[in-house]
Amino acid sequence: MKKKSTFLILVLLLSGVINLCAQTLSEDAVQFSAAEGYTNDSLKNQNPQVGGWSGSDFIVNPDDPGTVSISDDAAWQIATYNKAFAATTTFTVAMKFSFDRADEALDADKEFIGMMLKSGSDKFEIKLQRMKWDNKRYRFRSFATGSSYFGFNTAITEDLFGFGAEDATSDNLWFEVVITKGDNANSWSAIAKVINITTEAEVMNWDLGTFAVAEAFHNSDDYYAAITSVDGGVAGRVTNRTIEIFDANPLVKTTTGISDIPRTLKIYPNPVKDVLNINSSDFNKIEIFNLLGRLVNKAEISRSTVDVSELETGIYIVKLIGSEVVVAKIAKE
Repeated sequence: MKKKSTFLILVLLLSGVINLCAQTLSEDAVQFSAAEGYTNDSLKNQNPQVGGWSGSDFIVNPDDPGTVSISDDAAWQIATYNKAFAATTTFTVAMKFSFDRADEALDADKEFIGMMLKSGSDKFEIKLQRMKWDNKRYRFRSFATGSSYFGFNTAITEDLFGFGAEDATSDNLWFEVVITKGDNANSWSAIAKVINITTEAEVMNWDLGTFAVAEAFHNSDDYYAAITSVDGGVAGRVTNRTIEIFDANPLVKTTTGISDIPRTLKIYPNPVKDVLNINSSDFNKIEIFNLLGRLVNKAEISRSTVDVSELETGIYIVKLIGSEVVVAKIAKE
């Protein structure tokens, strides 16, 4: 998360989300920034502080804001985020992106960007498709492994994406898919939408209803999110497909062996400015992590106090170590 200074922002962050026009970012959101450990290199070669990627050579530019660009030349491409979803029945995959388009005829409908929920070789995927019969129209297209299900919604006109007679670049768009795991392989469901962040208008919304997936996919305990591109940008007459934010949630948390905070334990003040107090002598060490999972401070606990004055404003995870391990969330003013 980027540095914030107002108490209102701190309250929003304590609830686990931060507003992005009509959208929310989870604590798991990736912004491809240098602060997260991203560098000028292929996405699959990154070693960020949290997570990691595999797959195609999407290119990262970690400047503010950080971005990922999809190659215009290659056809099928995929970048998989190597952090699994938590055990749940609802999965959200979303991204903030923009793209350029040329007003040229297509030889077929072209799927130029998408998102996927995958497990091994099985998958469920939602893609954005540019239409051959009218290259100024776009629609969703879906696919599920192990199913004859190929679906699509009614196409919309490109002006809703921010294109005009003189505009070759779209507005910033928010592409989101919420997938619900059914009681069996034949009862999954999903809702996909696109919001124009610039105009704050929802321009696409598709309730897929109930569909089937492969039995192995339904029975899996390991699901991952991915960014995809089926047709190359050249074929679809689109370029500069740029992603600023990727948000798959909820993801597995990396901390294990954590005890609930005992009712008698007090960690105060919260928010804290300079000195954090701990009303217990049961802990002799403290580790403090930012929301990206990076260790930013560790110290011996002296007289049940810890100096946190050097920390930047923001939200932190505090890990107290002693006869047991306790984790809490604090806000630094």
